[in-house]
Formats: sequence, structure tokens, C-alpha cells
Amino acid sequence: MGRHGRCSYCLREATTKDHVVPRCLLEKPYPPNLLTIPSCYECNTDFKQDEEYFLAVMAQSGFAPSLISKVDENGAVDRMLQKSPGLDSLIQGSLRTTEDGLVYITPDEVRIAKVALKVAFGLYCHRYTPKTLPSLDDFFVLKPMHDHDDSNFIVVMAHTERFQPRRWTHVQTLIESRIIQS
Repeated sequence: MGRHGRCSYCLREATTKDHVVPRCLLEKPYPPNLLTIPSCYECNTDFKQDEEYFLAVMAQSGFAPSLISKVDENGAVDRMLQKSPGLDSLIQGSLRTTEDGLVYITPDEVRIAKVALKVAFGLYCHRYTPKTLPSLDDFFVLKPMHDHDDSNFIVVMAHTERFQPRRWTHVQTLIESRIIQS
């Protein structure tokens, strides 16, 4: 399985491959070149609930037609919330209302950051193929610098010259006509 058969996250024996970008965040049909890294079953499944939460929050608050369709009746998120009453109540509990009646979600930043961290770690391992795997704990998520900064989380890891870069491949191309800019 590469990396001498060790899980990229915990270094136990790798028995599966974990998708670097979770498939639930991609559109079907999936591209044939999805990036994976070696993983043990436990680590691979540990991220599943956080990835589902990430998708549910993103779909509930997104404006792209592909996200909106996931929330529609029988869409991927609708089915997921029906199968997981705990996740549904977690999303319901995070809903807030503004003074003028608008409803918004207050996301669990720790869970969102965990998915961002996992993706950044997987991309790093795939891109640099380090001889010695860094620990997932070597990566950390930085919040925006001030309260008025609404940019995305930043994932940081110290980089050294010992790692040989690999050519990037595109995981999935977005069609501009499918994106609604707010």
C-alpha cells in the first residue's frame, strides 16, 4: 500500500486507502484520479462523521446549485440527515436567527477544521512523499487574524527542502456556469 504499508495518520498497518478529498464533497461521476493515502480502517472511518457534518453545513449554507440539490428532498444531505437523527439534531441545534428573522448556522469550527486539516495533510503527503511521515499533530489550523477577516481557515506545516515535490493533478474541475457568485 505504499509508505511501507503503514497508516499515514497513526502508523499502524494500512488496510485501506483514504480519499484525500472526501468523496462526499465531490460530484458524481468521480474523476478517475482521486488521490488516496494509505490508512488503517479505524483512522479512515474516524473522519466519516466530521466529513458528513462538513457536507451538511456546507450544503445548508451554500448557494451553488450542486449544494442546494443535496439538501432537496431525497438529495444526498436529506438522506444522510434522515439516517442520522443525531446529526440532524446537531444541525438543528446550531441554527440561529438574526433580529430581522434571517436563519443562519453557527458551525462547529473544531469539526470543520478537522476536515480541513485532514485534506491538507493528505495533499502534503501526496505532494511531497516524505521519507518520514509527519504526524497529523505537526499540522495545525490557524483562524483568521482578526474578527473582520472572513477568510477560510489556514492550515500550516513547516516545510523543509528534503521533500521532493510531485506534479499536482486536478481532483475535479468546476464548470463556471454551475457556480453562483454571491
